[in-house]
Amino acid sequence: MIKSYLKTNTPLILILICSLTISAISIFYRGDFTFDEMFSTHYSLLPWVDAIKYWVMETNPPLHTLLLRGWLAIFGNTEIISRSLSVIFSAGSIILLYTFARNFLSQKHAVLSSSILIFSSSFIHLSTEARSYSLFLFLTIASFYLFYSIFFDNKKSTGRTILYIIVQTLLLFTHLTAVLIPVIQLGGLILKDEKRKNNIINFFITHIAPGILFLIWFVPSFLSKLGSNASSGWFFKEAKYGKNILTGLIPLFVESPQNVIGLIISLGLLGILVYTIFHIYKKRETDHILSIIFLWTIVPIIIASLFGIYISKYITFCLPGFAILIAHAVAQLKDKRMYYVTILLIASILIPSAFSYASTPLKSWKEITKFISENETQNSKIFSVPFNQELVINKYYHGTSPVVGIYPREDSMNLDERMVRYNWQEIEVTRPDFEKYMRNTIGDADKIFFLQYTSNIVAPPVPRWFIQNDWVLTDYLKSKYDMDPYVFEFTKTNSATTSTLELEANR
Repeated sequence: MIKSYLKTNTPLILILICSLTISAISIFYRGDFTFDEMFSTHYSLLPWVDAIKYWVMETNPPLHTLLLRGWLAIFGNTEIISRSLSVIFSAGSIILLYTFARNFLSQKHAVLSSSILIFSSSFIHLSTEARSYSLFLFLTIASFYLFYSIFFDNKKSTGRTILYIIVQTLLLFTHLTAVLIPVIQLGGLILKDEKRKNNIINFFITHIAPGILFLIWFVPSFLSKLGSNASSGWFFKEAKYGKNILTGLIPLFVESPQNVIGLIISLGLLGILVYTIFHIYKKRETDHILSIIFLWTIVPIIIASLFGIYISKYITFCLPGFAILIAHAVAQLKDKRMYYVTILLIASILIPSAFSYASTPLKSWKEITKFISENETQNSKIFSVPFNQELVINKYYHGTSPVVGIYPREDSMNLDERMVRYNWQEIEVTRPDFEKYMRNTIGDADKIFFLQYTSNIVAPPVPRWFIQNDWVLTDYLKSKYDMDPYVFEFTKTNSATTSTLELEANR
């Protein structure tokens, strides 16, 4: 029996082994926690009363945080342990995608789409990140599998329907963007002529319980944000409405490609989408499988472009659909030579990129904490922007200088409540209030280590304040990795010391 299973599922097993190997490499090299990961682990381990309070206030639903709480309670809280939970969900995603493509399309579709998935940089990233995105992807594939089997493949049963309701509920409690999944699936039902009305009614019935349960969390969470400056959310500030949507999709598959590779990927993705549209129109398929997958792929992309948000992790749940569409286009090639050349071309782009990305460190506090420890004084302080970085700095820095997240707003909240309420917003403050805050916060400090995620010390208000108030930039540390902050050492003095230009010349 075991031999038969292994023989039947050999491609899947090999794909899983390859994916787990890449994940192991990524976990080994990835480095220290990012703020987002630290946020997840921190709020998962708070006492129950505080945890529930902040889970309600949080921007995203708490399912992953709850699961992570149990996981860390059993195995301990380290970077590797925290991230390994996502590895498990990513392995489940591969199995589900393989099964989905094999059952509803073909074995060839299953092998190709799963292979594309595991070598995509965004999948590697979420597979080893202590965040909810790996769980979200797993539940998304499970949702579409159950949805199609119930409403299109005539495999209705009480057990399957109950499982679908459970999955939809879990989805809604994983990430806010999960609300798009039922919308996409409803769009697929509208395309189906046969029993359209009954199917839509049944669809809404299956979502009554998930909808009510979701609202129990969402309404209090939404009300807790009323009166806050929601329009200053970073996602609005970072919106790029003029950006080419195709270049925004490249990081789904390859991180930071060269111009030529990026152009090839962009044109390839555009070609896949256009080909799928014509294929659906030409075949007028009665099973609607490609139509459903196309909606799964294109709707998140359209929504992201409308809001100007081109951050790959927010649309990674469309990646399995994209992988199937690419696999389908390749599978249609009748010429064997062209078929294998196309596979070789895709592999030559994805595989080197995958292993390069997996073996590239993303975050390290070692050089930063060493720099501060070697240069701190009895009266030095550490300032950080954004203020929430205080949480991460305190985990990795063990010196004597107090850490202060710049938060020029008067309130009685502790750091936990401030972060959960305002970590996604920019803080707006009047100039007099900012001036007062800076002087009170600095106190008798003679040296400030200022951390921020940009090299610009002219435009941002905090470093500009130092320059304008008799502080001199005496040293600085460049960020070593993409996700590391810059460190600027400001010294209180009334006389000129080493200038910024001299420092630049010596670096």
